[in-house]
Amino acid sequence: MEREFVTVGKVVKSKGIRGELSVFPLTDFPQRFYTCPQDAAHKNIFLRKNGKLECVKIESVRMGNKGIFLKFEGVDTKEKARAYIGCTLEIERDQVYELPPDTYYIFDLIGIEVITEGGERLGEITDVYRLPANDVYVVHKDNQEILLPAVKEFIKKVDVKNRTMIIHTMDGLY
Repeated sequence: MEREFVTVGKVVKSKGIRGELSVFPLTDFPQRFYTCPQDAAHKNIFLRKNGKLECVKIESVRMGNKGIFLKFEGVDTKEKARAYIGCTLEIERDQVYELPPDTYYIFDLIGIEVITEGGERLGEITDVYRLPANDVYVVHKDNQEILLPAVKEFIKKVDVKNRTMIIHTMDGLY
């Protein structure tokens, strides 16, 4: 079975002269960074650079006014740290935090086929807009784009395993 990886952050710049890196979190759970050195199961993280993965060990983590700062073992100079700018930080799929019922990771929703209660295939989710009131699923079929509010009135069943979503439609929805 092929290993799956999930992006949880991006290295945006180096910090200081001892190889520390400033990381922009791409996760709803940024605590994964500052709790991981104490948790042996999450002490390793993967850096993706130019399509290749490198497993690195987190040496230290600190929170600053402007984000999260990570120090990796073996990265002890500003020059070595600069080589990682632009890399994504990734974890294995089985290390993601468990979510409450009826809550889904965006990466699990992308590509799911959307079907009406009557069996009509509307297309697949290609994006999710994170808006203040509620998320909106972007569904594409052929050249048509449907914006589907992610609310219980419309979303009746999500089956991540079988990659389908059943929705209730009403006039004017699409």
